[in-house]
Amino acid sequence: MHEWLFVEMGGSSIQTVQRDSSGVFRFTPGLVRETNRPIALACPGIVRDGEVLYATNLGWPDRADPKEELGLQNICIVENDAVAAGLGESVLRSKIGPEQDLFYVSLGTGVGSVQVANGTARYFDLGHHYVGGTAYCAGCRSVGCLNAYLCSSSLPTPLGEQDQIFVARMLAGAFQSLSLTDQVPLVLGGGIVRRYPGIGCLVNEQIANRVELTAAPLQAKSAAYAGLEYLSQIHRLN
Repeated sequence: MHEWLFVEMGGSSIQTVQRDSSGVFRFTPGLVRETNRPIALACPGIVRDGEVLYATNLGWPDRADPKEELGLQNICIVENDAVAAGLGESVLRSKIGPEQDLFYVSLGTGVGSVQVANGTARYFDLGHHYVGGTAYCAGCRSVGCLNAYLCSSSLPTPLGEQDQIFVARMLAGAFQSLSLTDQVPLVLGGGIVRRYPGIGCLVNEQIANRVELTAAPLQAKSAAYAGLEYLSQIHRLN
């Protein structure tokens, strides 16, 4: 069996991850095209039967076949990027598999959110939770959702102190409104949190859950590669 390629696509970049002969992960910018190597893909959008719905951040049609969009026929696994990253955060904390229960929220091109419980990741879509107001969201094509305020295109660059307070307040308020258990940590990832890690401290002050920052290495887009590797191991057994 050829070694897998783990590909993460986002609104701003693509990264391919693979293990070298010594078992070390190597992170390569862009899409690595190598024939006969199975690919596990993480991307935005709703994944259903190998198709991706509403991946607007990628410029794909509302219903897209990633094999056609990327010109690759060896894509064996397709998973939502937040689901893959949430699984990866649990794997990186557990070392064996997704044994650590957690909530994962990614702040970047869009807002992704996942709950990992008992080794399974469930997408709970905090990003499109209604928070009020009239801001328009290009993702769900509605107004007033969290993503409309916290997606990167809606925020100033760079984020000043008050901007970071705004992000933390909006995120904490939306998270609390879902009445989720406070017994497991909330892990924050994504490009915005990596550039402004103080947002994690600000959120921690406002919710009962312990707030942690991503365990992904700096060279990785996110922990999605670890989640994809875990899924590839399951795929091998089926």
